[in-house]
Amino acid sequence: MRTREAAANLVAEGRSPHELTVDLIHAEIRQGSRTTINDELKLWKGEQAKFHALHSGIPPVIVQAMTSLWTLAVKEGEKTFEQQRENIEAERDAAVQQAQTLESALASERDRGAGLEAQWQAQKVVGERLREELLQLQGNLEMAQSRQQTLEQQLVQAQAEARRQLADERAAAEVRLAALQASMVAQEREFRTEMGKATERLEGVRKHVMLQVAEAREETRHAEALLAKTREQAERLQREREDGIGQLATVQGRLEAELAQSGVLERRALVAEQRLEEWLKATNKPARLIRKTPARPSAIQHRSGGRD
Repeated sequence: MRTREAAANLVAEGRSPHELTVDLIHAEIRQGSRTTINDELKLWKGEQAKFHALHSGIPPVIVQAMTSLWTLAVKEGEKTFEQQRENIEAERDAAVQQAQTLESALASERDRGAGLEAQWQAQKVVGERLREELLQLQGNLEMAQSRQQTLEQQLVQAQAEARRQLADERAAAEVRLAALQASMVAQEREFRTEMGKATERLEGVRKHVMLQVAEAREETRHAEALLAKTREQAERLQREREDGIGQLATVQGRLEAELAQSGVLERRALVAEQRLEEWLKATNKPARLIRKTPARPSAIQHRSGGRD
């Protein structure tokens, strides 16, 4: 991806695509092997050749505008991908750290459990209260997990809608450009026909030729106006895309907040369950009464295992 970006930048600076070499790209990005750069540069040149062949009849100004828009979209996509990758790695490291902290706390609580055996009578009431609190925390955890799934679905839907809007706008712009090109070709063909007839009867049709020239100029002004409108629509599309990225960031923030709350609830449930287990051991009750419902996987382990 860095190879394509560097190639696009060099072309934007005035170099021709066939002038680009592996050494120029390597000097621009300062990383990667020359073999990888060579393979990627060949693919890029092939795409550029196809692109210019398909748009050979389009005015250079429109081609340059489309190329700039595509380069900007590639850069924005790279930034978004890099930010998401860094966020996922940070979350994974935080989850591992939290798991280690919980393991240390669990070991400490087990050491303290040996000295709490004499207090089992006073902890009887506390044990009942902790049982109720555990049930309540389990209910809160299930609600938090449900909200997490809802936010994840909203994030996926927002991404799909943003991609769909971008594809629709791009398709509409290509249709308008194709229509403009066809109109210009037809006008040029008609003008050349009239010029051929004018050579045979120059004096008789002079006024008619002047009228055709005026109409052609009017059509040119109309084409320039349409080009300006297309540029405005491209700029509006870019702004809408930036707004969509902001909305995605907001939804992602909400999802991270819900995940953090889910982790807190899970830790509280684990501590409460540990204390209840110690109390039951102290009262010599069967261990099968500790948990009547199947154990739920830890939110921290779920997040760490799902993203590594």
